[in-house]
Amino acid sequence: MSSKSAASKNSKKVQKPESKDVTLRPTSSKPNEPIEAAKPAGLKEPQKLNLKEMIGIIFDSSEFPNECFTIIDETTRVSAFLRHRDTNYLDCLDKQTMEPERLRVAVISAIRYGKSLIFDLLDSPDIIEHIERCINQVDPNLFKELCDFSILKDNRYLDYVKEKDGEDFKSHFFTDLTLINFRVIFLSTKSNENIEKLGKQFIIV
Repeated sequence: MSSKSAASKNSKKVQKPESKDVTLRPTSSKPNEPIEAAKPAGLKEPQKLNLKEMIGIIFDSSEFPNECFTIIDETTRVSAFLRHRDTNYLDCLDKQTMEPERLRVAVISAIRYGKSLIFDLLDSPDIIEHIERCINQVDPNLFKELCDFSILKDNRYLDYVKEKDGEDFKSHFFTDLTLINFRVIFLSTKSNENIEKLGKQFIIV
């Protein structure tokens, strides 16, 4: 073959394969595994625990509390457990329980004696907004202060103590030992977006 013929062949342009639009899809570990939708901003991923694990994290921790807990318990075992524990247990479906003065006393006594303050929503998580309104009848900031534990900062809880509460609620009885055992728990057998925004979340399995 002549050098001219070889040069002619080499001068031919190589055609590239025609490009096609490719739709990128999220990867999945399994071919037909459904892709989960992202949780809306502000919602937290709950942690799945059994009852024993929950007790260890919430009640046996030596760390100073810094936010409330939200427990979703379809089994109702947590409710039964908490009813037999030394707590300030509030049935949020009971109208008298949610009266401002009873809520005020429940809050300061839980802090004073180092107890857990339990708001049981039973199977009605939609009433969380009603609970917030009831609590804020005591003070417009109280619900937020219970959720983020700012009620413990700078002795803020003393602002909720009244003279009629008696000697047991004098400031010197509120010690670090009682404050560190104070807990705020929102308990429900069902969940919704509003309570999923509150504190550390657990689902009991």
